Amino acid sequence: MRRRLWHFFPGVLAFTLPVIPHMETVRLWVMLVIVAFGIILPALAAIRYQRAYCRSLDEDIAPSIFGYVIPLTLLCLMCRSNLEIPLAVAAIISFGDGCATLVGILTRGPRVPWNARKSWAGLVSFMVMGSLMATAIYWAEANPHVPLTTALLVVAPVVMICGLVETLPLKLNDNLTVGFTAAALLLVQQTLIVGWN
Repeated sequence: MRRRLWHFFPGVLAFTLPVIPHMETVRLWVMLVIVAFGIILPALAAIRYQRAYCRSLDEDIAPSIFGYVIPLTLLCLMCRSNLEIPLAVAAIISFGDGCATLVGILTRGPRVPWNARKSWAGLVSFMVMGSLMATAIYWAEANPHVPLTTALLVVAPVVMICGLVETLPLKLNDNLTVGFTAAALLLVQQTLIVGWN
């Protein structure tokens, strides 16, 4: 449970940004400060204190943390006028992937045919919770504001694909695969459906 709380923390933190007044386009130096103190320093602290929530003494938590840090840092610097994109990615990784693991552990239900380590319950949980949370944060932060149905149209297909990617039997950490998949697809969805400021 401690590990799940660490996993949900960036998503919970992302929900605070829409309620904080900020400029339409965040200045580069402000974004660098946000990235340094909001993403990189917590990541370094998590690596430093990883023994508190690792599954085993020899587990390396760094790839999991870099799955958050790299896509979010790049998106924050690229999308300073559209922070809904990095915030939605944070929600997909936090709540989609986090709920998939939690529900998979709690239910221990039938496994997906292509990966015996992943369950159908976890996949459905990823898609439902990831879609709800990422859509909510995208909608709350979108600039210019968009209808909730548009936010869902942008985010939900991305979450569905990310859910499937999370179940693939890959050697890469799923935070990395989900993070980069979400980042790339949300940029495409933004271009096709909403457009850019």
